[in-house]
Order: sequence, then C-alpha cells, then structure tokens
Amino acid sequence: MAILDDRTLDFVSTSVAQTERLAVAVREESPETLVGVTVAISDDFDLDFYERVLALESVDFIGVRIFQPAAFDLLEDVLAERGHPADHGKELWLLETWYGYCLAPQRSMDLDATWLETVAAFAAHERITTVLANDYGCFLQEGGTVLDGVAAIQEFYLDKISKVMVNGEERHLYDTLAPGDVVEVISTGPHQVPKPEWLDHCDVSTARHLRVVLARVALKEASQKGKALIHPLLAKRGILALEDVSALEHTRVEQLLGLMACASLDDLYSAVGGGSISLSQLESALDLVGISRVGLGWITVEVSGSNTANRPGGLAYLAGLVSESDGNIIRTVQSTQEDGSFYLRLLLTGITEENKKRLTEAFTKSRFPLDRVEIV
Repeated sequence: MAILDDRTLDFVSTSVAQTERLAVAVREESPETLVGVTVAISDDFDLDFYERVLALESVDFIGVRIFQPAAFDLLEDVLAERGHPADHGKELWLLETWYGYCLAPQRSMDLDATWLETVAAFAAHERITTVLANDYGCFLQEGGTVLDGVAAIQEFYLDKISKVMVNGEERHLYDTLAPGDVVEVISTGPHQVPKPEWLDHCDVSTARHLRVVLARVALKEASQKGKALIHPLLAKRGILALEDVSALEHTRVEQLLGLMACASLDDLYSAVGGGSISLSQLESALDLVGISRVGLGWITVEVSGSNTANRPGGLAYLAGLVSESDGNIIRTVQSTQEDGSFYLRLLLTGITEENKKRLTEAFTKSRFPLDRVEIV
C-alpha cells in the first residue's frame, strides 16, 4: 500500500481508512491470510500512521526495517512512546535487515552472520515474532522443513549445501522449522548431492525449484559418465579433452557438434553418457571431421600431484623434459586446489613415437613426485 506523502492529520486519517478497507477486503477473500503494514520508524508521518493502525482489528502485524545499529535504539524509543503491537493483539515483524550491504566494502559472510545473530537477539528481547532477511519470499507454510528454508533464502543454494545451521546448530534438511528460526546455509566444503527423496520433504514451491535442480544434477552426472566413456576414443587420437580441440581447432569441434546435433560439448558428453549417442557414432564423426592423431598430430600429457610436488620451478622443469624430447608445447591447462594439490595438462607437437617413450619415462622418474602421469 502506498501512503500519501503529506503530513496533515487528514491524510493520516485517509491512509488509515484505506488500510482498514483493504484489510477487510483481504480477510473476506482469504480469512487465513495475515494482513500487515510496513512503516518507516524514522518518518513522523509513518509513526502517526503506526499509532493509529494499532487500533485496527483487521491488521495482524506491523513490519519495520533495520539497517544500522542506531535503528535498534530508535525502534526501542518508538515502542516505548507509541506502543508495542503485542500490547494491541498484533505481531511486530522485522521485514528486512542487513548491515553494510551497500556501505561496507569489507562486507563478508562472517559480517552478515554476526549482524543476523545480533538482530535475532534484539528481536527476542523486543518481542519481534518474525525476522526476515528481506521481504520477498522467506514466508514458509506451517510445517516447513529446513530444505524449504534453504529454497526460501535462494533456490540457487539447493545444489550447493554443505550443511545448514538453524539458530547456530547444524540441522538435517528434513527437520521442521519453527517461527523465528534463523537459517544459515554453509556452502563451503563438499556439497550434498540433491536426491529425488528430497521431494518427499518439501512443499510444492520448493519441489518446483528442486525438480529443475535434479534435472541439472542428472545432466551433470550423465556428462561425467560420457567423459569417462569417451576417454579411450580420444586417447588413441592423442588427446584427452575435446576442449583442447575447441581452443585450437574450433572449426573441427563445430562440425562435430553439428553432426551429433548437440549445442555444446557438455550436451555431447551428456548425450553419450545418457546413451542417446553411441560410441560407434561418435567415433565415425571424429574421423569425418579429422579429430585424429593423423589429422591433428598432437600428444597430450596429463599429470597431477600433491602439495609436496607443487613447488617453485616445477612447471619449468616439466617443460624442460618436453624440450629434451624435441617437443613443442602449444597449450597448457593447469589448476591448483586449496590443499595445494595440482593438475596439469600439456598439449604437444613434434614428438615421435620413440621420443614419446622417452618422455613417458622422464615424467615417471620426475624429481617432482607426481601422483599420476598419462601420456597419449
């Protein structure tokens, strides 16, 4: 409801009357629906409106917003001077709260968590029955589960859940939430893989989002399976990843995707993993577009190691082994994990079969201990 921006008593009375008519209309249409208004606690007109609305039987709750610490004291003053909704048969809701969202460059998850803990303690002290991080979508039906709470925060998190904390304690996704619970999604660490059984422990709205996530998870699993199935086909062609071909010989990959009626390499992997494209079909297509050892003339080296092997000078040392075998590096792909372990893939040209054997022996006996070496 929009409140007219005028500071006269007539407009306050008009706004209160309009509110009452709207509230009555909503109750007649849907008796179970809670009806409330939102006021700005720093606005004199809104505070006059607030004081008058306290007397309306048709209004169930009054909502406020808090964004800075000073607002705690201000709200306490309002409740003391103007009256508390709880003393008039109504609930007081905190409809939106955050600290430093736009103002603090150092904003972090820890800062947000500390702020929410402070707000929750204040809410308990001031008889605030409902606390929402925002006012668009954190309402749950009675009996809502922790899983529903995650989806209400943002469905983006449904496949990124490491664990969920409720009021500071870890809870199972199937546990039931109570009014006023503070839900925190921890997304760092290994993620729980969404399962179809989750659909039995959520409401209709969450289930709608969850089905999309489950479909995405199924595609990802099919893609991983497809990559594993394709590996032998690619290895005998001197490659271990079609992404390398896409980076250096993009036209060949475009032709391959066209023949397979796939929009992307991920689609191709998923189609192979799901069985809609057979390995024989893919092998014929690879030959047609020239993705072969003869057509490309490549050799691929793939290695991985722990943090003990990830030392300064390691990449230069491995590149030196390639040079000693008369090879040229035309593409490098590498990544390092948080624990210091690493992955490295080198795409090479100019190496004969004899020198390939020498290179394999050199990498196997590397003075930087490698956990895995594959050269094709």
